[in-house]
Amino acid sequence: MIARLDALLGRVTMYLLMIGILGVLTALALVLALTGVISIDPLAILVSTVVLVATSWIANQVLGIAFRSRPLTESGIITALLLLFVLEPTREPAGLLGLVAAAAIAAASKYLIAWRGRHLVNPAALGALVAGVSGLAFSSWWVGTAAMLPAVALGALLILWRTRRLGMGVLFLAVGAAVQIAVVLGAGATCPRRCRSPSSPARSSSPPGTC
Repeated sequence: MIARLDALLGRVTMYLLMIGILGVLTALALVLALTGVISIDPLAILVSTVVLVATSWIANQVLGIAFRSRPLTESGIITALLLLFVLEPTREPAGLLGLVAAAAIAAASKYLIAWRGRHLVNPAALGALVAGVSGLAFSSWWVGTAAMLPAVALGALLILWRTRRLGMGVLFLAVGAAVQIAVVLGAGATCPRRCRSPSSPARSSSPPGTC
C-alpha cells in the first residue's frame, strides 16, 4: 500500500500535486456554496478565482521579462489559489482590486524578496498581509469549515507524505491540540464567575452543569 502511494505521488511533480489538491478544494468549495452548505457566494468564489489566477499569471510574465527570468507558471497558480483561501471571496469592484493587489504583491515578492533563487518570505502570506493591513482586502479563513475539513485534511496528508514531513504535521497537531485544551480549560475555570447572578454572588444563575 505504501509502495503504491509512493509510486502514485512520484509520478507528478510537487507543483502539479499542489495545484491538483488546491484545484479540488476550490471545486469542492464551489459545490458546497452552490448547495448552501457553506455561506459563501458561489459567484464570488468563481470570480475571485479567475481574478487571482489571471493577475498572478500576468504579473509573473511581466516580472519575468523585467528580471530576464523564466516565470514559473505553476508557482503563480499555487500562490493565487492559496490567496483564494485566505482572503474573502468577493465580486465587488473594490474587493476585486484588493485581490489584484494581493496577487501582484505576492508575485513581486518572488523576485524582490529572494536570495539565490529562494523566497525569504511566503509570497501568498505577504500578499495577504499587505492587502489586509492596507484595507484593500479582508483576511478570512473561510475554508476552515467542518464541511471542508475532510478534503483539507486529506490534501494536507498527501503533501506531508510526499515531502516526508509527517513528523512535522503530527507536531503541529499536538501543539494545536494542547493550545486548544488550555483555552477550553481556562474558559471553564472562569465560567462560573461570569454566570453568577448579581443578586446572589454565591450562586450561579445558570442550571447545574451549564454556563
